[in-house]
Parts: sequence; C-alpha cells; structure tokens
Amino acid sequence: MHSLHLFRSFAHIESLLREARRALHKQGALFLLDHFDFFF
Repeated sequence: MHSLHLFRSFAHIESLLREARRALHKQGALFLLDHFDFFF
C-alpha cells in the first residue's frame, strides 16, 4: 500500500487500517509506504 495522502484525512486512514486488521490473517502483515516528500 502506498500514497496515504490520497486518503485525504486521518479518519479515512483509520478506517482503512481497521478494515485491514479485520481482513488480515492473525499472522498477516500490512506494509505501508508513503512518499517522504509529501506533507499531509
């Protein structure tokens, strides 16, 4: 997953992370990569 700034708000990012937690297997992993030169 990348470009978190496209989610527009912290509330949208939170809902994404909640859904990922629900969908991932207990041993699963979610990798986040954002652009370092973008300011939220």
